[in-house]
Amino acid sequence: MKNGLTLTNMSFLKSSYYNAIATGIGILTRLVVNKITALFIGPEGFAVYGQFKDFVALAISFCQLGTENGVIKYVSEQKANPNELKKIISTAFKVHLICALLLVSSVFIFKETLNRLLFENSSYGNYIFISTVSIVFIALQNLFLSILNGLQLLKKFVLITIFTTIITAIISVLGVYFYKLDGLILTIALNHIIVFLMTLWIILKSNHISISIFKESFSLTYFKKLLHFSAMSLSGMLSLSLSLLFIRTHIMNTSGIENAGLWDAAWRISAMYLLFLTSSFKFYILPTFSAIHNSKLKAEIFKIWRITFPVILLITGGIYLLKDFWIPLLFSEEFIAIGSILIFQLLGDIIKIHSWTLGNILMAKSQTKSFVAIQIAWAVLFSSLSYFLMNKYGLKGITMAYFFTCIVHFLMQNIAVKNILWFPKTD
Repeated sequence: MKNGLTLTNMSFLKSSYYNAIATGIGILTRLVVNKITALFIGPEGFAVYGQFKDFVALAISFCQLGTENGVIKYVSEQKANPNELKKIISTAFKVHLICALLLVSSVFIFKETLNRLLFENSSYGNYIFISTVSIVFIALQNLFLSILNGLQLLKKFVLITIFTTIITAIISVLGVYFYKLDGLILTIALNHIIVFLMTLWIILKSNHISISIFKESFSLTYFKKLLHFSAMSLSGMLSLSLSLLFIRTHIMNTSGIENAGLWDAAWRISAMYLLFLTSSFKFYILPTFSAIHNSKLKAEIFKIWRITFPVILLITGGIYLLKDFWIPLLFSEEFIAIGSILIFQLLGDIIKIHSWTLGNILMAKSQTKSFVAIQIAWAVLFSSLSYFLMNKYGLKGITMAYFFTCIVHFLMQNIAVKNILWFPKTD
């Protein structure tokens, strides 16, 4: 197995550069897909598609059991030890596969119940099942990407990300163009299968992973280690997906599906530029935080914040000032009302990106209880505030709830890392 880049040779800016290329292309293709989607299915279609996307994200979290960051960490630590590396990869593969099969079986049995919970009277039960079957493939693809991440093979990671992003965008555009909402939903499943096959082909051809690795025996030791990360990753993904599903369903039931689509579009824009920032240094941040302590860790945090703070201010300021220009450009005139709810969403994002950095410290230092408790508290607070503030302020109430939740979340993160980061016992 080929050696990847060493941590000492991988600077923050270098890893950011490679990931920024892939993420930038991903955002551009998403903007194109969003534009075409907005033209063909409007706000109402956005709401339905948003429900599907969050359900799929929830299902993927279960399939992976939140082990991807654990895979990155232990592959990074054991990349010079082939025997241990095989155990890690084989164990993670079996976990993904077993969870995926359990999920598919469960969704097949309860697909109509899920349909009623997510869409009330609409008939999307079969689409839910088809999407779930495809999740087996995307879960395995994410495992392969986590392995590449752990090996710190940046160029290979970026190449796969770019190829799969472009292919999925083309398929999504064709689906919505010819078959409207039904086509867009089905492309979720088709994209997962094609992306997996492409990733598998590239990895096997490059000799970084061989089929024989997956035949290794299951390691209970590494399974237990991965479960520490499982709790943290699962709590984050489940909290986010469940809260978004709850909020969108509440909007649909009380204010109409069109308003749910407007809020979903605003959330997507927010998620896109946050993805750009987090993806730009995700290759660097977890391995680095795992390896350093005390004053070095504090210096690293401020180094990252010195980059993220002016960048997020520039992005959010530009988005707000130019909202009357980009909303009809990226969506359509039907979405112009997004501008009235943006301000609190953008303010929350400024805080959220810095909370995310602190959260990675908890993950790198295996502070499972603190991390899980904070994620659950975030979801409960966001959902509760959204429920009550929407009744008083409409859609703007949800973005207000998001802003207030981000403030509380940032404070909780600082309290959780105080003995690791701000007031360490030893240096």
